[in-house]
Amino acid sequence: MQFSSEASNVAHALLLGRGFADPYMTGPSGPTAQMAPLYPTLYASLCWLFGTGALGWTAIVAATALAWAFQWFFVYLFAHSEGHGQAGLVAAIVGALLPLPGRLFKWEAVFTGLALASSAWMVSRILKGDTRIWILVGFGALLGAGVLLSPVLILAWPIWGLLILWRQSVRPFAIAVLIALTIAGVWTVRNFIVFRHFIFIRDDAGIALVSSNNDCATALISENIASGCFAHEHPSGSVAMLEKLMAAGEYEFSAAEMRRTKDWVRLHPSRFAILTLQRAGYFWFPLDRVDRVSLLNGIIMSAVTVFSLLGIVWVKFDGFLILIAALLPYSLTYYIAQFEQRYRYPVLWISLLLASIGMELLIGGRRLHRRV
Repeated sequence: MQFSSEASNVAHALLLGRGFADPYMTGPSGPTAQMAPLYPTLYASLCWLFGTGALGWTAIVAATALAWAFQWFFVYLFAHSEGHGQAGLVAAIVGALLPLPGRLFKWEAVFTGLALASSAWMVSRILKGDTRIWILVGFGALLGAGVLLSPVLILAWPIWGLLILWRQSVRPFAIAVLIALTIAGVWTVRNFIVFRHFIFIRDDAGIALVSSNNDCATALISENIASGCFAHEHPSGSVAMLEKLMAAGEYEFSAAEMRRTKDWVRLHPSRFAILTLQRAGYFWFPLDRVDRVSLLNGIIMSAVTVFSLLGIVWVKFDGFLILIAALLPYSLTYYIAQFEQRYRYPVLWISLLLASIGMELLIGGRRLHRRV
């Protein structure tokens, strides 16, 4: 088995007894807060159970495929809860048949999508009055698991919370958030013990942003790797940068890189604005030409983006707000960092479901108009 991503590198360190450490492709770096913990832990657990050979890789592929299938199952449950079961079934069938690129089998994207879809279903149930304790506990556990996969998912919490407060009361959301923060807090305490600084889940913003916003950067990771820009600016591509990180300490290095990013943005506002617009465009229309498979996947996701605009006819309903509360804040994060197609997969289901429900409503409206 190849450990060829930062997430799988941390899993490898766990397997070798080095703890949660060494994410970078250029060599060991010691304890890290650059990765959220849940996916590397799952990856390491599967390798521990099934080995690092063909059987272990088969287990990882199977677990990822199962997570992908369960994501679409919850998409259907969410749509059914919102009164659009038929559209949800269509979206689930189409989504489940989409090909999964190889990179998704060594990153957390599919599992993040599963956490988001199942959490959205829970919000829908709570808004409709289902506040049984197991629903609230499950919702809190899913919120906590979500941020341990990808901290950016916390951006959906405010609007979801406001919806629950509006439709129900303080109690349901308070219970769920308390459970979620307790789960996330365990890892935050670990980070404080190791680094003596408050780090909520992960601390890679400085490193990610400086490698995305500099004189040689483009909007796409693939182009930055091909040009050598990534190798010049990121510890996973540059031994020199890794040595600087180890000399300064990971937290201090990331903080210094954040300051360097802010200085560059201040001196190059127009270039930063152009990169931001390009990255926003690639998020919604991820036409990465790095290879034929990526281009085909980009065409499919771009088409889904276009058809998802039909979902605007659903705008007055709670279900639409639940989805938009997750989709838009999530996307904003990736406008300021170099883009890769895997960033789109955790919310691809939202676009596909909006497209399916929009088509259902438009077709149903036309039929009603003809009858009248």
